[in-house]
This record gives sequence, structure tokens and C-alpha cells, in this order.
Amino acid sequence: MMEPEKQDNLTPSRFGKYFLEYREPFIRKALRYVRNEEMASDIVSESFMAFWENRNSLPADTNVPGYVFTIIKNKCLNHLRNQALHLRAEQKLHSVQNDLIDIDIASLTACDPDTLFCDEIFDILHKTLEKLPPRTRKVFLRSRFDNKSYKEIARELDISFFSVHNEMRSSLRELRIALQDYLKMIIVLIICTMR
Repeated sequence: MMEPEKQDNLTPSRFGKYFLEYREPFIRKALRYVRNEEMASDIVSESFMAFWENRNSLPADTNVPGYVFTIIKNKCLNHLRNQALHLRAEQKLHSVQNDLIDIDIASLTACDPDTLFCDEIFDILHKTLEKLPPRTRKVFLRSRFDNKSYKEIARELDISFFSVHNEMRSSLRELRIALQDYLKMIIVLIICTMR
């Protein structure tokens, strides 16, 4: 391997030699982390380009391969962080979708075709639960659809009994507000049928 050269003496042809000598080893290093050959190659090329564009603002004794590798390392870190963020968002989305499917199954199982306004109430319930924060939704689903006690829910979600109580109170308040027009109608229908 070449001796690192002070970059103030670095000519385009000398830089080209660095590129040819270090490109493949750097791609192998990047590939180890990003696990995609095209991505690893792009990261290495971009890193060499970033060095070349900034070479005049760097100290004269900058170690060219070391500097380029630092850029590669940072780009790999950014790529991995973005991947982790994307995966967490995807998992959250799948979790919400699973919760909604569970609600649909439970609602369809419980839905009596003879019940007045069943579809409308189901739709409001569905939309309201979608808007709840994830932990509040989980607590509600475990309590109302899985018939779990507050103590069981607290243990499963690793939260306090008091937190479960507050989350349930919050979810029921949201549902009461969303269903308030239907609750009034149901009361009127019950009174009418009693006469």
C-alpha cells in the first residue's frame, strides 16, 4: 500500500492511484455493515468525492486513506441509523395494523346483524381506536377484547396498575365522546320500547 501523502501535494493522478488502491478494500469494509454491494460502492465513491471536494480546506498533513475511511464510517453509520429508524416505523405500523385487525375480528364476532347502527358504531369505534396513542390502544384492547385484568395488563406491558387505570379511563373518555350521539339514541330507543 502507498504511504499516506500530504494532500497539498496531491495531484489528480496521485488521487486516482489512492482511489484504485483503496476502493475495493473500502467497499468490502462498507459491505460488512450496509450488506448491499451497490450501496457500499456508492458510499465509497461518495466518500472519495467528498474528500476531493474538501481537500483544500484540510490540514496539510491529513492522512488521505484515513480521512476517506472516516467519511465511509460516518456514511455507514447514517445508513444503519436510517435503516433502524425505518424498521422501527415499519414495526409500529405492523403493530397498529395487527391491533386494527384484532378489533375488526372482535367487532365482527360480536356484531349482531339485528343491532341498530352496528356498522356506524363499529366504524366510529375503529376510527377512535386508531387515533389513540399506542399504549392506550393496547391497554384498551387487552382489557375489552382479551378480557384481561388490569393487573395482567400491567404485568404484560411492564407498567403500573395505576397507569393501566389511567389509560383505560382515557380510552373510555375518547370512546364516550365519539359515540355520544349514538348513546343518546340508544337510551331513547330503550325508553320507547319500555312503554
